[in-house]
Amino acid sequence: MVKQEFPPLPDDLKIYRAIVRKTGWFDPYTKKIDAKAFKLRLNREPDPETNISMAFTPVEACNAYKGKTFGVIEIKVRDIRALGLDAVQTSKSHIAIMNIPINEKDAIDFAIRLAEKARLLD
Repeated sequence: MVKQEFPPLPDDLKIYRAIVRKTGWFDPYTKKIDAKAFKLRLNREPDPETNISMAFTPVEACNAYKGKTFGVIEIKVRDIRALGLDAVQTSKSHIAIMNIPINEKDAIDFAIRLAEKARLLD
């Protein structure tokens, strides 16, 4: 669990995630976000993912990828909380979507629901 060092995020805050090229996170024909964009990597070694990393701005979302991004996903904190999850600030520039179940089936269900709420930033 992440220690709460920052104040709770407002519901109307929009947060961002970079779409890295060749990830299959976005369908350019339908303009829909794929659930892969929010799927926990539970088999990642040595540490499985337990949350989804997000950023406060589109620029911050893309910084680590040095031009290798296809676009940026946007989602509101309110939409995350409506699913029973939370968005928590973990550093000055990053946010984690928390409370995603680590059971594979449930994690995929939440990934689908998050993708339905997200949109591609214009």
